[in-house]
Amino acid sequence: MSQTNSTQLNATQALARLRLRKAPRVVLSDYAAMLLKHSESPEREDLIRMMSLDPLMAVWILKRANSSYYGLRSTVDSLSRALDVLEESAIAGMFADTFGAEEASQEDLPSDSPDELTRHSVATAILSAQLECGDPSDRGPAFTAGLLHDIGKHIFSLNFPEEAKKMYSSSTLWESLQGSDLVSIEQLAFGVDHREVGEFLARKMQFPENLTAVLRHHADPSVLSENHESYRIAWIVNSASLAASAIGYAAANPVSWAYCESDPCWTKLIDESLVGRESTTALLADMTSEKETIDEFLDFEVKRSKTLMKSDSRPNRMNRDPVQSARVLDTTSENQSARLES
Repeated sequence: MSQTNSTQLNATQALARLRLRKAPRVVLSDYAAMLLKHSESPEREDLIRMMSLDPLMAVWILKRANSSYYGLRSTVDSLSRALDVLEESAIAGMFADTFGAEEASQEDLPSDSPDELTRHSVATAILSAQLECGDPSDRGPAFTAGLLHDIGKHIFSLNFPEEAKKMYSSSTLWESLQGSDLVSIEQLAFGVDHREVGEFLARKMQFPENLTAVLRHHADPSVLSENHESYRIAWIVNSASLAASAIGYAAANPVSWAYCESDPCWTKLIDESLVGRESTTALLADMTSEKETIDEFLDFEVKRSKTLMKSDSRPNRMNRDPVQSARVLDTTSENQSARLES
């Protein structure tokens, strides 16, 4: 067997071992159940934020929206479009359903601050929207691609929590690994890198090609031809991720602002008219101006957590209303605990 075939086999085996989580984050699941219990109509932006703060749930919701059940003529490549296809109460139901999980203890609740990887994903999503259309509140394809660009890292964090925590945090690990790149470290640790996992997941979930290409090539968009449908968004996400890491939302190796602004990606965005700005100075100013927007978005989980704790009682996770459970769009049929097999 050639070395290339052996490497491909090892990568396939590594991918086949990976699993997705069975249930959404506890605090978001309980908040969604409370909304359904009180027959409140969830607001679109609330649902967008819930999906953004649990990117693996966003994956399953996009998969459901792209299901042949809905018979759409075009594929769903954004969370905003998914909300157009699915009912708000059904999405809340997907969060509320725990697939028979045991009641979580108080210690299982997430801290007031989302983890660094989630913070980076959200920041990249918002900055991608700002670069793409000048509106950080847009929840279209650029936002969604930015949110999911590191979905492979989220899957590593699920499967290898201790190793990933060291790898995807601003820790002393990077001081001892100077000269090493993240992709090489991932391949050594897990057998594959996060870009390969992202592409594998996107294809298994039948994501549209434009989103799949960004998940695979966001770290090096230059491999895409200029006429590729994902060329522009891939460069936008690449630049947004770099800016996010430089303004305080790094996952893994943080970078300085000086390093960020010297990167040629900003000149490329201007020279090729990939964004509607006239100078790199304007672009970079847009990036630094969105910190308050990002922080407010991330604060959603804190506010909803406090709202839940102030309610009469936390939702009973083992005795949900069967009528509400029927509104979950048969998510159990997706077998979320199944292995990600090729």
